Amino acid sequence: MNKCRICFNENELDKNYSIREMMQGKGDVFNYFLCSECGCLQIIDFPENLNLYYLDYYTNERTQNELSVLKKILWDLRYFVSNYKIYSLIEKIHYNSVLNWKRIARINKESKILDVGCGSGDILFEFRNHGFCNLTGIDPNLDENIKNDVIDLFRKSIFEVEGDFNFIMFNHSFEHIWEQHDTLEKTKNLLSKNGVILLRLPVINTAFYTYRENWVQIDAPRHFYIHSLESINLLCVQHGLQVFHKYFDSSEFQFIGSEQYKKGIALHADNSYLENPKNSIFTRKDIRKYKKQARQFNKEEKGDQVVLFIKRIGEN
Repeated sequence: MNKCRICFNENELDKNYSIREMMQGKGDVFNYFLCSECGCLQIIDFPENLNLYYLDYYTNERTQNELSVLKKILWDLRYFVSNYKIYSLIEKIHYNSVLNWKRIARINKESKILDVGCGSGDILFEFRNHGFCNLTGIDPNLDENIKNDVIDLFRKSIFEVEGDFNFIMFNHSFEHIWEQHDTLEKTKNLLSKNGVILLRLPVINTAFYTYRENWVQIDAPRHFYIHSLESINLLCVQHGLQVFHKYFDSSEFQFIGSEQYKKGIALHADNSYLENPKNSIFTRKDIRKYKKQARQFNKEEKGDQVVLFIKRIGEN
């Protein structure tokens, strides 16, 4: 019998799954269970030699592209317009995640922003290009600390961070963290008054129930937890937090990766769509169909990844 590390339920009705490592194509099998109470899929045991499954997963290298004067003017104008209702029309033409997050979280260029699991800092550089000037990233997998004008990247975990932040991001990093409760509690304590947490993560939904063990977003053994909406809401409430806004942003990847896994094709195989589209099993018609289906899933809140905005219970 497994004990859920999110809701602490113990139930013989929990469903067990054997999941292959398929991103690198090692094929090693890891055991997961789906909690029958909160619906969170989680790995049973902490993997041995976990670092072997992160080889070539991160990169500390990044080419910095400075904005031209014209582009900077256009980006500054778009930032200004994002404060007004008319911006929703622009979003339909060209979506911009940074400005959308800025609008929902009600942050500004002086806000203190922390990116947990920042990698090479790509998202923070996007914030910088929009004029944000107080940016910090942390990632225990960095080779060393890196400073780039207004951006500081540190080789550390969230438990080594002090201070207060207006906006704390987990952009596809929360599912990689073993200590879910301790991490969320620490994050709450790092928030300034009316601060906001962003969790962008895969979620148990239609793709999982379609593909089961072959669902690409399980990503064994790197993803320790794949939350359901119920389990993430429960986790938040347990720590005095609440989700106040959400939207789904899944893509055709949920179909492409999962269909390949069904046929034993690793994500980085020579005939994978991500590596060589022309040599893959998919036609252009297939890709168009998957893109259309992903958009529809997002509208119907059936997508396989979600963006959650979280604040302390009782704060505006």
